[in-house]
Amino acid sequence: MNDAASNTLSLDQIRNVIGFPSLEDLSSSPSDIDNDIQILLDWISPIIPEKSLELCFQSGSMPQSVSTATNLLSPVGQMLKKEEAIDPKFLLPKYADPSYRVKLAIKSCFKNESDQSKFIDLYVNSVNTKLKALPQSVVANCSFMEYINMIKLMKHHYETHIDHFNLSSRINMAFATKYNSILTSFLFDNTNFRNELHNFFEKSLFNNDAFSAPLSSSITLNVIDIISTLVSVNLSECLNEILVVLSIEKIKAYTNQLCKGVWDKPLLDSIESFIQNEIYPNFSIIVSYTTSSNLTDTMNNVYLYELMKIAHMELTTLRVDEIYSLVLGYPSSEIALKELYTCLSRNRVERQDVTMNSTGIFSYMGDISTHAQAEKRSKLVDHFILSCHENLLHAGANTIDVITSYTKTIKSFLLIDPRGVLLDKVVRPIRRYLKTRDDVIVKLVHGMLDVSESNKLRDLALELNSTEKYNAATQIKDGVEDSLDLNWVPDPIDALPDFKRERISDTIESLLSIFESKEIFIEEFTKLFGHQLIASKNFNVSSIESKLNLLKSRFGKDNFTTLDIMLRDFHTSKHLNTKASRDVAILSHLYWESILDQIDEERKSFKLPEPIESEFAEFQKYYSNHKQGRKLKLVPSLGMVKLRLDVGEQVRVFEVSTDKAAIISMFSGIDHDLHIEDISKSLKMPLSMVRDGVSFWVEKEVICELSKKRYIAIDAMESSRGRYSKSQFSDIEVIEPYVMRMLSNITALNYDRVKSLLKMMVPKDEIDVTTVEDALLQSYLDHLVSSGRINFTEGNYSLLKGG
Repeated sequence: MNDAASNTLSLDQIRNVIGFPSLEDLSSSPSDIDNDIQILLDWISPIIPEKSLELCFQSGSMPQSVSTATNLLSPVGQMLKKEEAIDPKFLLPKYADPSYRVKLAIKSCFKNESDQSKFIDLYVNSVNTKLKALPQSVVANCSFMEYINMIKLMKHHYETHIDHFNLSSRINMAFATKYNSILTSFLFDNTNFRNELHNFFEKSLFNNDAFSAPLSSSITLNVIDIISTLVSVNLSECLNEILVVLSIEKIKAYTNQLCKGVWDKPLLDSIESFIQNEIYPNFSIIVSYTTSSNLTDTMNNVYLYELMKIAHMELTTLRVDEIYSLVLGYPSSEIALKELYTCLSRNRVERQDVTMNSTGIFSYMGDISTHAQAEKRSKLVDHFILSCHENLLHAGANTIDVITSYTKTIKSFLLIDPRGVLLDKVVRPIRRYLKTRDDVIVKLVHGMLDVSESNKLRDLALELNSTEKYNAATQIKDGVEDSLDLNWVPDPIDALPDFKRERISDTIESLLSIFESKEIFIEEFTKLFGHQLIASKNFNVSSIESKLNLLKSRFGKDNFTTLDIMLRDFHTSKHLNTKASRDVAILSHLYWESILDQIDEERKSFKLPEPIESEFAEFQKYYSNHKQGRKLKLVPSLGMVKLRLDVGEQVRVFEVSTDKAAIISMFSGIDHDLHIEDISKSLKMPLSMVRDGVSFWVEKEVICELSKKRYIAIDAMESSRGRYSKSQFSDIEVIEPYVMRMLSNITALNYDRVKSLLKMMVPKDEIDVTTVEDALLQSYLDHLVSSGRINFTEGNYSLLKGG
C-alpha cells in the first residue's frame, strides 16, 4: 500500500499504468489516450460520495433531506432533477448511465487484465485515502444505521463504476474483495462500528418481531436487509461470530437461571425447547445469508445439535461445581445426575454434508468435541475429590457421615458413568481415609444389621436383606473366563491403569473390599451377635439366626463356626433352664472370649444378693450332675434382673443389670442412710461401678442423695421425720478428704491456694470444682472450721494442732 501522498488517483499515474498505442493503433495520436484518461477521471470523480456521506452522518438521513438543493450532480457532471435522482425503492442516489464518449474512454483505457489490475489498485488506494480524510469527529461515533447507510452509499457508488468498467471476472472479483476490505477495515479501525454492530444484534437477534417489522430509519430496511448489506461487504464471518457469541450467551444465561440448584425435575427438555423455539429460528435465518449453501436438513440438524451441545456443556459445567452437593443430596438429586450422564455421553452428529464454507461457524462455538467432554469428566472428578478433602476427609468428620457419603458416591457416580471409571477414581481417597478410622468396622457391622429408621446406615441393612440369595462364589471371575466372554470389551481410555471390573453396584462388597481381610468383620459380627444373644429374652434367637444366614450367604458358611456354637449354647441353655427358677445362659468359655475379654476384670465379679447366690448354687449342683466333669462359673456382670420395687404407695417394675440390682438390694429393709464406700466393701464392687449404680437409682427417684457419698431410700427418708435431710453442703462434701490431705502436706494455705489445689486434686467425675461458686466453697470451709475439723488463723487454713 502506498503512502497517503501518492494514493490520490491522478492523470500521470493512470498514464503510467495504461500502455501507449501499439502498431495497430498508430493512427491514434498520444493526445487521444491522454484525453481518454481525463474523461475517465472526470466520470469516476468523486471517488467516494463525500458530500452524501457528510450529509448522512450529520443528519442521519440520505441526501434527499437537503432542502436547499433541488438538483444532484451525476458522476459525469450532468445535473439531474431531485425526483429523478432518488430511487424510491432504495432511497439511494440514482446515477445516470455514462455517455457514449465515456464508454469509449473506458474501452480505450482497459484493454487487458494487466491494465485493469493496476488500475483497481490505484482506485482502491484512492478510496482508502479519501475515507481516512473524512473528519474523525463525524465518523467515529455514529449510530448503527448511519454506518449501514454509509455502506449502502459506498457500495452503490462503487457498483455504478464497476458495472461499466467491463472488467474480466477475475479482476472484477479481486476488485470487489479489495474494495470491501478497505471499507470494512476503515469501519473497524476508525469508527465505533464494531460495538454498534454487536449492540444492534444483541437487541434484535432474539426479538422475533425484528425479523418481520421494518426498522424506523431514513433507509427503510428490516433486519434481513441489514444482514444482506453486511454480507455484501464480506462481513459474513463477523456476523457468524456475533451470532454464535450472542447465542451462547443467551443459552448459558438461560441454562444457569433454569438449572442452578434445581435437581429434582427434568430440565434438558426445557432447555432444548428453548433453543428450538427461541434461539434457532433467527439463528438459521442469519446462517442462511452468511453461508454460501442452502440449509439442508442435515445442516439444520448439525447446527441445532451444536447449539444443544453448548447447553449440555454449560449444564455440565454447572453440575461440576455442584457435584459434591448433588452426591450428598442423593436420592433427591437422581434426576439431575441422570441428565449429567446424558450431557457427558451424547455423541456428535456427523457433518459430512456440511460444506467447507459453512463449517467456519463452528470455530466460534468453542471446543465441544469428545476431547472437551473428556476434560469435563476430569474436572468433575478433580472437583469432587477436592470437595471431599475440604468437607469430609478430615479428623473432625463423623465416621458414619463418611460411610454414608461413600455409599451415596457409589450410587451417584454409577448414574453419571455406568461403566464405573469415574467412580473408581473418586472413591479411592475415601477408601484410603476409611481404612484409617479405628471405629469404621464397628460402625459398618452395626449399620448392616440394623433396619430401624433411626439407623443412618439403614441402606446397607436393606441391601444386605435384599441379597439373601447372594452367592459370593458366583462373583469370582478369573482371567480364563474373561477371555472366553464374547461380550468382553476393553477398559475405557480414561480408566486408571489398575482399574478393575467388579460388582461396583454392590455397596457392601465395595465397603468390604477396602480391607485386606474379611476376618475383622467376622470378629466384629461375633461380638455384636454375642451381646445380642445375652440381651435376648426367653432364649428367643430367631432374628439373630436369620441375620446370620444372610451373612453366611455373603461371607460363606465356614466363616461363622464360632457363632454357630454360641447359638447352640443358647439352645442347650433353653433346654436346661427347665430345671432352674431363673433363666441361666451357659456359655462355652472358649468360644465366648470376644465377649468375656471385654469385661473389666474388676467389674467381672461382685457379690450378688443372697437369694440369687443360693439359687445359682443349686443350679450349679444340678448341672454338675447332668454334665459330668463340667463346672459353671458365675459371671454376674452379664446378667439382667427384673425387679418389682415398692416405692411409697407404688409398685414399680425395672429390668436392670445385676450390679444395679445388687446395689438397690442394699437399701432393702433398712431405715438409715448408706455410705458409698460401705456399699462398695459389702458387694466387693469397684467404687466407680457403685457410683454409676446409685446415680441410676437417684435418677429413677428410688433413693435420695444426701451428699456425694451418702444415700438413703426414699421410703426411709420420708419415715425419718426430718432426721435425714440434704444439707446445704451435700454437693461439695466430697472435697473434705482432699482438703485434709493438702493441709497435712502444707502447713497453711489461704483460700485462693486451697481452691487452686482442689481444682487439680479432685477428680471431675466426683465434682467439678471449677463450677463451684466461691461463696459456697468458702462457706463450706467455714463450716469445717466451726465444726472443729480445721483451723483458720490470719487468713490461712490449717489443721488443728495435734490433729
